[in-house]
Amino acid sequence: MSITYEFCDGEYDLHVRFEGKITPDDVLTYFHSVFAERDSFRGISTLLEVIDITLRHFDIVAIDRLAQFMDMAQTKLDGSYTALVAENTFVYTIGRLFKSAVLSRHEFEVFRSRSEAIEWLATPALQ
Repeated sequence: MSITYEFCDGEYDLHVRFEGKITPDDVLTYFHSVFAERDSFRGISTLLEVIDITLRHFDIVAIDRLAQFMDMAQTKLDGSYTALVAENTFVYTIGRLFKSAVLSRHEFEVFRSRSEAIEWLATPALQ
């Protein structure tokens, strides 16, 4: 598993990288860890980079578990902004599907390049 994150100052507030072999438990562990650090993510901009990953054990039960967790977590994400960078077509497609399911209180966009994602996060309308 390689999911790393750091809070930072600059073009975005939170930088997250998914890289290598990723399981549903890895994703849940990441969310529990990052959510434990803040009560709210209102106004937080996140650059989420998914780099050369291999998804392991993502069956329908695991995906349902992740969806239930994200439903529960929506209030923490209210007023936040996430830019997903997905060079892989499969991840890009999953990101677009996720975008259509995200409640409007959380801005979420999917990009092919890091530079496009950072440009979007810097948009004054998102500040």
